[in-house]
Amino acid sequence: ADLMFIDLHTHSHYSDGLPSVSQIEEHCLRTGMGVSLTDHNQIRGSVILSQRERISCLPGIEVGTREGLEFLVYFPDAGRLEDYYVHAVEPYLLSRFLVRSHIPTMECLDIARDMGAYISLAHPFAFGRKSLDFQDRSRKTCESFVEDVVSRVDAIELFNGGVPAKVNRRAASYL
Repeated sequence: ADLMFIDLHTHSHYSDGLPSVSQIEEHCLRTGMGVSLTDHNQIRGSVILSQRERISCLPGIEVGTREGLEFLVYFPDAGRLEDYYVHAVEPYLLSRFLVRSHIPTMECLDIARDMGAYISLAHPFAFGRKSLDFQDRSRKTCESFVEDVVSRVDAIELFNGGVPAKVNRRAASYL
């Protein structure tokens, strides 16, 4: 069987990426890659790619939570992604912050799970609030927070091109 490479964490100009949806699509057509367009708290690009049906794509979003963790949330179709956005992202958006919202982490994960999503913890040891280390230190009264998060995700991102190599190595050795 032929292998297909799929980038599961890509941003467009709809959040903090540079390429347009068309540029991402053209790159995928040229290289034979698939993609999940996971803009920060935004689904426009992912829905557009899904509707065009020109490349292999998995509808997705990167959701930032109140606590600072970010999750890559994938759905089998754009309709379910839109439903998730309406229920779990849009009502919690913060006008001043692209990558965060005020949805609590556990609520974000539970709604996604109830809606049939596949969930990955993005860049688990990135800097600041995004790090599991920060979560461990800041939640001393609730030591099980990180364990609860990890138990609710299907995957943990091991490689992210936007973080230093040592952060990726730490993710790869986690658990």
